[in-house]
Parts: sequence; C-alpha cells; structure tokens
Amino acid sequence: MARIPTDWGLPDWRDANAYGNVSVWCDHRWRWEFTRRRDDIRKAFLQYADETHKSLMASSGYAEIRPEDGKTPDDPGFLAMTPLRAMFGMTGIPNPAISDQPLLEGLFTKEHGDAYEGHGKDYLKIDEWTPVFLPEGTLAIVFDLLRPLAPQIEAARATLKRYGKPRQRRKPDRVRVWLTYLRVLDAREAKASLSEIASVVLNKNKSDQDSAPQAAKETWDQARALMFNWPD
Repeated sequence: MARIPTDWGLPDWRDANAYGNVSVWCDHRWRWEFTRRRDDIRKAFLQYADETHKSLMASSGYAEIRPEDGKTPDDPGFLAMTPLRAMFGMTGIPNPAISDQPLLEGLFTKEHGDAYEGHGKDYLKIDEWTPVFLPEGTLAIVFDLLRPLAPQIEAARATLKRYGKPRQRRKPDRVRVWLTYLRVLDAREAKASLSEIASVVLNKNKSDQDSAPQAAKETWDQARALMFNWPD
C-alpha cells in the first residue's frame, strides 16, 4: 500500500541551501516542484498508486522492472495512472514525496504534439539526434488527428508566437523568485506564521513589521497561482 508521507519530502524552508543547486534545474523540474506540492495531486496519487501497482505486478514483465525505473509507488519513475491525469495535464502522477524524478520532460502534456525547431544542417553534433531535419528558421508542430483540432490549432498559434520572439536567456532572478516561492509554500505547510516567513525568507526586519506579513501573504498568493497556472 502506498505510504502516506508525513512531510512529503519537503526541504527545510528556513535554509535556501537545503533545496540543492536550483540553478541547474530545467523548467520541467521547476514545474514538478510546484506541482508536487498541490493537495489534489497528492490525493490523486494516494488514491490510484496501489491500483496501478497491482496492475503492474500482474504484467508479464514485472520481474524485470528495476526499482530505478519505477517498480513500486515508493520508487522514482513510478506513475499512478489516474483518470484525472488528463485534467491535470500529465501523463501520470509520480510520487509527490520524491523531488528528483526521471524523465520529467515527458510528464506534462500539451494541447498539440512536439514542436521541432530547425537549426540547419550544421547544427547536429555526433552525439546529438533530432526526429526531423528542418532548415534553420523553421518550426514543425505535430498534430494528433485523433483529437479535436481546434484546441491544438490555438495552442500551435501560441507556440508560434513564442518561437517568433527573439531568443532570450533565462533571467537569473527567475530562479531566485521561484525558490522564494517554494520556500514560502513549504513554510505555510509547516504552519509558519506570515511574520516568520517575512523575517526568514523575505528578510524583512523589525522596522517592516506592519507591512511584512502582507508582503509574505502576497508572495504566498503568487506562489499558489504559479502552482495551478504554469506558464507555457
């Protein structure tokens, strides 16, 4: 039976270093970190993990599955197959108590298939591979003909607009802000007061005692908004 975690594997919110080297996290990892803190995701995992595991054990190849490939609900890589996964925009739900999950790039679904950006014939190195060859300055988007086309087309328009903008490097302050969001979410889950959060996470001093709790509340609201509305 899936074990109910007592702390869901959350770091010590008082110590930013407890979160590890967040500067190397990809967008998929950031999205998972916010997603795994959602109560509805945790409940769905606990509800369907054992059922999924029983089906997995009944399969002919279960004995060959390695723990690192997700053999049990307590292993990284295990996915609970809940009927709610489409609503969540996920292919399955990993154990929310495990931060470092494999293959996160395939976890979150999109309205349309993959988009392939062309880089020209000289782009590929000997150890790189791409599903399609495209001239530089082009983009290919895969559509699923078995699904309604209208939402895929709308999503494709948004993707085209995004690729049409000049490429920009990730802003360093985004990592700082998102780490702050995670710490605030974890602090509230640990029943920390807004004043504590303002002091420890936001570095508000005693002279800010009137505005500090409000700043902490606003940061918490922003963090929760990101949990449920991840930017494309």
